[in-house]
Amino acid sequence: MLFIQRIYRTLISWYGKTVVLSVMGAVVVLGAAGVFLHLSGNSDGAVASTNAETTVTTARAGDMSAIGSSYSVLGTVASTKEARLTTEAGGRIVSVPVRLGQQVAAGTVIATLDNGRERAQVLQAQGVYDAAVASKESSSVGVDRAAQSVESARLAASNLYQASFTTTDVVTRDTVDLFFSNPDTRPGMLITGSGKAVMINQMRVDVGTMLETWKQDSMSPGGDVDAYINRAERNVRQVSELLLTLSEVYKDADNIRAELVGLDANISGARTQLDQVLSSLSTIKSNYQAAENALTQAKIAGSSSSASLADAQVTQALGALRLAQAGLEKTIVRSPISGTVQSLTVKESTTVSPGTPAAIVSNEGALEVVAYVTDSDAKNIEIGNGVQIGTDTHGVVTAIAGAVDPITKKIEVRVGVQDAVSTLTNGQSVPVYFTVGSGELTSEQKLVVPIIALKMTANGPQVFSVSDDNTLIAHPVVLGAVYGSAVEIKEGLLAEEFIVTDARGLREGESVVISL
Repeated sequence: MLFIQRIYRTLISWYGKTVVLSVMGAVVVLGAAGVFLHLSGNSDGAVASTNAETTVTTARAGDMSAIGSSYSVLGTVASTKEARLTTEAGGRIVSVPVRLGQQVAAGTVIATLDNGRERAQVLQAQGVYDAAVASKESSSVGVDRAAQSVESARLAASNLYQASFTTTDVVTRDTVDLFFSNPDTRPGMLITGSGKAVMINQMRVDVGTMLETWKQDSMSPGGDVDAYINRAERNVRQVSELLLTLSEVYKDADNIRAELVGLDANISGARTQLDQVLSSLSTIKSNYQAAENALTQAKIAGSSSSASLADAQVTQALGALRLAQAGLEKTIVRSPISGTVQSLTVKESTTVSPGTPAAIVSNEGALEVVAYVTDSDAKNIEIGNGVQIGTDTHGVVTAIAGAVDPITKKIEVRVGVQDAVSTLTNGQSVPVYFTVGSGELTSEQKLVVPIIALKMTANGPQVFSVSDDNTLIAHPVVLGAVYGSAVEIKEGLLAEEFIVTDARGLREGESVVISL
């Protein structure tokens, strides 16, 4: 500082104070100008950088949903030393794939009961659900979409047509034929026919002919759906009438054989099965007609039906499907824990009743995780689904409560630990990761996209697509349930549409470059 003051006094003595101050002022002005120009140059660079086109990545919405977005809930680890397994349904054991002393993992099938009827019911319910979805889709305007809905309803009707045959054939073989000798050749009644034996034998012959014809028949792509459904209804009623006649004769019969005692319950159950088939056929017919009517309206002027009614039909059909799936699961005995089969009391080809002891699986160190999920989340979870527990442990869903817990107001889900060695301890709280969507997106699966693909605006959530001139187009969407880092898209986006995978910082109309 003293050095600068010495120079300043020397310059004043040489040139005078006025000249020195003028020169110093000029230097300050030039320096300020240089700084301004430098900052201006940087500002221009920033503007240029801002104006540069943003690079984005696009993907098909259905593929994004099929990748499998995961969401987690907090569960509690519990110790389970022994699992005493019993049958939840009655019937004939058709498979016992394990042996005494075998080591099994959580979720392993211990025994399977004859479940042909239950599988047929699931197929029927799936057909009705597909038809309900098709009916909902048919409410959208546009000839193309309405035409697609008609084809979806036709496919659902075709599936139900075949499923109806399966159920009718099973009822005939498993119930009707118990009352006949040689039912497939020359049927003869095993009970007194009260003067109706000849008629009933002929009815069985006619049913056999009908089933053989039906077995070879399938709904052609351009066939009359109503005609096929009407034919299926006639066939089902034909077997139902035979059952009714057998029921009347059975009640009046004397000296019933020992093996036929108690079969009146079988007849009643079989008729209930056929009544359910008739109900499903009636629903599928109504749904197909609704889809055709929607197509006609779309061709004329374009209209839409009540979305709330369509949603209610889908929800009702989905509930029936879940109920059928639950009924099928009751015919399968699974181990909820990993361990050793210490007792195996069921054998193939034997008949059991509900609650019959099936096996005991023990493991001193066995663990399971108890978690609670919302009602909407529970709809996407099935017994047997694989899950991740914490960071490095694998598990499988072994049980799902059928009702909401009155305390937690959620549905309890139990997860068996599959890994023989894990870092879990009894009482520990751990995250349980469930996966939403896997493989190709089906009509039953939800359209789920990452949350970062959404742009939240004052007018609601949007997704972006890219136009032919490489500018962003905003599409308003309606959101559903949130699954961790993903969210369900209920309206405004189709599975086949391509959208930007990361909408953060983007705006409508912005020029972009698509990354290859």
